[in-house]
Amino acid sequence: MSLQVEILGIDAGGTMTDTLFVDAQGRFTVGKARSVPEDESLAIIRSADNALSYWSLDKATALPMLKASIYSGTAMINRLVSRTGRPTGLVITAGLEDTLRMERAVQVWLGKSYIDRLHSVTHEHNVPLIPRAWIRGVRERVDPLGEVAIPLYEAEAAQAIGELLDAGVQALCVCLLFSYLNPVHEQRLKAIALEVMRERGVSVPLFLSCEVHPFRGELPRLNTLIAEAYAAEPSRQQVIRVEERMQASGARADLRIMASHGGTIDIQTTQLSRSLVSGPIGGMVGARFLGAKLGIDDIIATDLGGTTFEVGVITRGQIGISLRPVLDHFYFNLPMVDLTSVGVGTGAFLSFDEYSRRVRIGPESAGDRVGMCYPDGGCTRPTITDCALITGLLSPDNFLGGEMRLDVERARAALDTQIAAKFGRDVHEIAAGILDMQEAKMRDELRAVVLGKGYAFSDYVLLSYGGGGPLHVGNYSAGLGFRDVLIPAWAAAFSAFGCTCAPHEYRFDQSTLLSIPPGAGADAKMAVGAALNATLDALSQRVLKEFELKRYPRETIRLSSIVRMQYKGQVSDLEIVMPVARIATAADIDALVASFERHYAEIYTLSAQFPEAGFFIAGAAAVGSVATTAPALPRQALGAHAPAPRARKGSREVYWNGAWTRAEVLEMEALEAGNRVAGLAIIEDPATTLVVPPGKHVILDEYRIFHLRDD
Repeated sequence: MSLQVEILGIDAGGTMTDTLFVDAQGRFTVGKARSVPEDESLAIIRSADNALSYWSLDKATALPMLKASIYSGTAMINRLVSRTGRPTGLVITAGLEDTLRMERAVQVWLGKSYIDRLHSVTHEHNVPLIPRAWIRGVRERVDPLGEVAIPLYEAEAAQAIGELLDAGVQALCVCLLFSYLNPVHEQRLKAIALEVMRERGVSVPLFLSCEVHPFRGELPRLNTLIAEAYAAEPSRQQVIRVEERMQASGARADLRIMASHGGTIDIQTTQLSRSLVSGPIGGMVGARFLGAKLGIDDIIATDLGGTTFEVGVITRGQIGISLRPVLDHFYFNLPMVDLTSVGVGTGAFLSFDEYSRRVRIGPESAGDRVGMCYPDGGCTRPTITDCALITGLLSPDNFLGGEMRLDVERARAALDTQIAAKFGRDVHEIAAGILDMQEAKMRDELRAVVLGKGYAFSDYVLLSYGGGGPLHVGNYSAGLGFRDVLIPAWAAAFSAFGCTCAPHEYRFDQSTLLSIPPGAGADAKMAVGAALNATLDALSQRVLKEFELKRYPRETIRLSSIVRMQYKGQVSDLEIVMPVARIATAADIDALVASFERHYAEIYTLSAQFPEAGFFIAGAAAVGSVATTAPALPRQALGAHAPAPRARKGSREVYWNGAWTRAEVLEMEALEAGNRVAGLAIIEDPATTLVVPPGKHVILDEYRIFHLRDD
């Protein structure tokens, strides 16, 4: 078979590193390797070798063919979580020097488990990314309307910069109050800092909030600025190392990175913090792509990996964007695909709570160490994977296609000693009960997301992916009433697949203060339009500048505009795609308002509209994209319902509903389009395991997507 390999998608997760190669006909092959957190490039190359082996290709042949390589990984967020970022200094408006220590009340509880929220004795503030000794206040004030109320005290600014340089900081952040409305003081402070550094003969990177993300919300804006200097920029070398190792192996295409808003950006971008979280984003982009190919507009996407279970919603083909996502207990102010996450991944550690006499699941994870079943991992507590192994759902000889041999007896002994013995119950019963608890938590998360947004399960298709998704989807989707449940055969590398579907895209946001009063006349509307056009023009120039780094012709760049709107006086806003490129007439403002009201009614019902209050445009964003090569879904002819004999691997005992039951075991790769498999059955692949519960069956369609349905 002659192959022209064109695209490589990479998902360097905390537990496993996935790669997915796509050829010119849209066919793809999946590779998997155990992650190497200290050097992601090593695991990526091993995973690539694994993927290419299925096509009987080697790196020297395949990598030079690539037209695009897209990376998503955890290097940046890991640096943030582990507090191993670059020593950074901060200059802030005088009087706000303790902002990081004070935080906001809600931020303190972000990401905490129910138990931790219930027992406030566990309450503690986040460890600030910048210690108080490296923070200096400078007198100045821009008021809430963007007017200068107190000039910048330039002598204090120069002194603050000098003191921080003397303290040995390796980067400087500047975040002044209301600078997103008027950046004059931040820009002047930048000039002063450069002069001080020139006089001292030193140079450190300088980051301004008005340049990184000029958006309202002081604490999230400050967190985002610090993340850029502290975690994102220092991680650039890790990503560059990935590109260099790939180029040393023959690749010629530039490496791009998945951005949090759902596009891909160059690794030399001026704002790398936009890729602070990239891995889970690929899955949502892949879900949107798959939905468009299959004619499915409404999807609940679920990603179960070794660390977390994540849920995202796609409505009418659109992915929701959050401007204030939560990462590692911090609020951030950057556009990110809207996802919710709970720490019940397959690597979640299990422990016995002596006070409540209950089992606790996570949120800590074994990551690439898997669990007690993997002796070389060094774990001291059992995990969800151990439970799946003990109950027979997983084969000890099939993990990573047999590359990692798992020790069932070691897992059983650990769970028995640490948890089952505390209850005086059989270890298999406890293992099955823990799996039920985990799947109930995931089911509850689905209910919270779907019903919390006012949606109905019957209107949505559930898409399950991630290495652990197929293993647990039969139970966590049970009884919810989804229109259909889909499990791609390549579910284990679906986030890497999503990376190959993402456009090359940049997005820049800025806060605005634009009010449209009820009954506004044409002149008032045009004044709003002029201000909005000016903001979008400035943001569009920033987008074009990013594309200039790779010398893209202007005619290849597609620009679009987005606004954040709300009824005046409300707290939350909605993101609306501009129905026109620019505001040219008062009628264009009317069209924008009408678009907002339609979107508002879809979410909150028609009766919740409140045009009498007037409208407020809280922010604007410019988005630029360039068309890229995308995969096609290979289509196979439908065959017989009965799987071929070569697909049947035999059977094994599984502990299910309190009793040992014999389950049929099949080889996923050997199944053909049209095959129907009834439960209880286990379908194995080197990268994942699909469990079909009793009373359900799966049908493999022509695109190699399993449909899980009730008998």
